Amino acid sequence: LEWTGIMGYTVDSQPVVGQAPGQEGLWLCVGFNGHGMALTFQSAEALVQMIMGRKDQVDEWFPKNYGIGRVSSIRGGREPLSLEHM
Repeated sequence: LEWTGIMGYTVDSQPVVGQAPGQEGLWLCVGFNGHGMALTFQSAEALVQMIMGRKDQVDEWFPKNYGIGRVSSIRGGREPLSLEHM
């Protein structure tokens, strides 16, 4: 059997979790690189807490390298990330 679904990858192989830049109300939990399904449970819990306005609490336990803010720094300081780049 082969996998025939979509596999989302990120440049650094880490998921991206948080509110989409410049898109109020659009939240992302993506880029688990095919084999990161074990990470989805913690990421989903963090996303729910962020949506509920509890980001400070999430910052205490959720890996900072999963944050959506790192994406623009990975892109080498180029223009801010927009949905067209995703």
